[in-house]
Amino acid sequence: MRGGTGILTVHHIRIRAARLPRLVIGLLLLLVPSVSGAVYGIRTADVNGYACLLTTINGRPNKLFDLRTGARMQFPDRLPDAPPLELRSVSPDETHVAYLKQAAPGSDHYTLWVEEAASGRAVRVQDDAGVRVPGGLNGTSTYNLIWAPDGSRFAYLWAAPKAADSFIVTAKADGSDIKQQKRAVSIEGWSADSAHLAFVSQAQSGDVALSLWSFDTGRIASYSLPGFRSFNAVWSPERDRLAYLETPLGATPPNLWLTIVSVDRGLEGRVSLMPLRTPNAVEVGVPQWSPDGRYVTLTYKDQQGNNRLDMYGIDGSAQPGLALNMPSGLGGYWAKDSRSIGFADLASNGSLEWRVYHLDSQKIESVVSNIVVGPYAGSNRQVLVGWRDKSGQIVELISVDGTQRVRLAEGAGDTFKVGWSPDGRSALAAWFTGQHDARRAHLSVMRTDGAVRYTVDGDWLTIRDVTWLNSGAALAYIADGSDGKASAGLIDLRTGEHRALLTEKPSIVGAPWGLSSSQVAFLWKGEDGNSWLYGFDAKGTQAFTFRANRVVPDKLFLSPDRRTAVLKTIVDADGLGNFGLMLSSADGTQARMIRSGLVQVDDVYWSPDARMLAFTQIASTGVWTLEIVTIDGTTVQTFQGTSALPEHYEQLLWTQCDPVMEPDKSE
Repeated sequence: MRGGTGILTVHHIRIRAARLPRLVIGLLLLLVPSVSGAVYGIRTADVNGYACLLTTINGRPNKLFDLRTGARMQFPDRLPDAPPLELRSVSPDETHVAYLKQAAPGSDHYTLWVEEAASGRAVRVQDDAGVRVPGGLNGTSTYNLIWAPDGSRFAYLWAAPKAADSFIVTAKADGSDIKQQKRAVSIEGWSADSAHLAFVSQAQSGDVALSLWSFDTGRIASYSLPGFRSFNAVWSPERDRLAYLETPLGATPPNLWLTIVSVDRGLEGRVSLMPLRTPNAVEVGVPQWSPDGRYVTLTYKDQQGNNRLDMYGIDGSAQPGLALNMPSGLGGYWAKDSRSIGFADLASNGSLEWRVYHLDSQKIESVVSNIVVGPYAGSNRQVLVGWRDKSGQIVELISVDGTQRVRLAEGAGDTFKVGWSPDGRSALAAWFTGQHDARRAHLSVMRTDGAVRYTVDGDWLTIRDVTWLNSGAALAYIADGSDGKASAGLIDLRTGEHRALLTEKPSIVGAPWGLSSSQVAFLWKGEDGNSWLYGFDAKGTQAFTFRANRVVPDKLFLSPDRRTAVLKTIVDADGLGNFGLMLSSADGTQARMIRSGLVQVDDVYWSPDARMLAFTQIASTGVWTLEIVTIDGTTVQTFQGTSALPEHYEQLLWTQCDPVMEPDKSE
């Protein structure tokens, strides 16, 4: 854990099993001082005295290192009644928790339990819920637990390598009304009314069928064809219908069927599609429902290897072959009103086009030709497309149905980057015009609602390292000039305002240390030879300034009070002990090397009072060393192991010590 501030004291306290995983998560995420509370047999204390370090493996406490005496102690392998952490699922209404509990330490058998959160009452749902597998839950089987939307019932799946050993167990939230379905191999989800569960099972004959399990009537209905394999099931937007695909077992070439079933009316439609190229289901897409739930589109490869796009209605209507040669990875995109479908397809001359099929007129309209960038679909039923005409390259934001078009770039020689913000509400295009001395780089960005549209440009050769902040609230960039100097700027998408963050620096590199999604950082080298790290928030306000030499990417560790940082640096690129640690104040006024000659150094962990640092390195002998130093570099304690570091721990937690723990005998 980085920068934690909780102090932990180990005690042997009996803990209710179902509560443990939630508390373990809290232990690993402690970022502020906490009051006393039982956690894995550990009691958080006040913020005075950090005398021990606790290590973890797979989220479980492992070893305790005493910084005063140099002693190390082993945390108990498994506390009484402690469930493993492999599965834990909370109901949507947070009233119940279901989990697996290991039968005994080292056992390969597990029991499925459900607990009422308010009272702590736990009910055993099934013994040995996991079929015995050598090594326990080691990835050879698939296990999953899915709650119904209203939290009234859950379904637990154990999908073993053999279908005969696979099953689904369902029960009400209180653990009653337990039911089991054997040979079930996957869960396809619940209906909106929480009364129906879709699942896939494999019969002894080899048939793989999709079924709907009604908990109102107890009836399990399967509509799959005999001798077929069902796959790629998807619920409609209202979650009252399922669309899925079927292919016959052993057929060459394999035929493909699209089947639609309803929780109320059963089988609603089945359509035979063109034969597939191979029986490989990877070459078939997942059915896509229209927003109104009346139509389904599907992409798949035909026998010639072409990507097709078909459309089918639950009323029996069909429009196969909307697209006959789509680019790989693309599909159809529905308009919000479900009256049109946008898609990309190759024209007869080999150029890529954006086309729209209108359901009312049953006609296909060509909207854009000669596409060279994209199309990239956004979350607002819009696509970002770059295409070329006589004047150069054009980048446009186009609605799926082609009725609305906004131009981001025009007359571009080429584009550096085109894309969407993480929230899908903004689009960008980095591009350039002109050649040689007349070359200018541009960055255009706009909100999809049209509220903000902004372009910044200059006598730059390129625009790079474009970074979104706050999922799209702001956009930062670096621009390189023809004179070898670089600048950095930020566009505020809330106001459209542009801010210059850095100007005319010898070189600027986008640093990975924003420390949050609302910050961006730049690393640049000053004329004095020092490397400077500047951080800015989404409004362009400078958040921190650190100084170091030859910084290693991805290795900055901020103190809990955010006033100081440790940066991993390269001291001697050719030497054996080639790494060091530099301490820098957030205002950049102080920077000093606190440790050098390190062969390899891992993450640095600050003590909660920001007075000590813990880190590990690999010695020339190949063994690990855990070191604790003060912020001025004075050694507090050193622990040396006997083997490579990855075998020992994953995280470090600053704690108080407990003399009751057993001495560590593994070293």
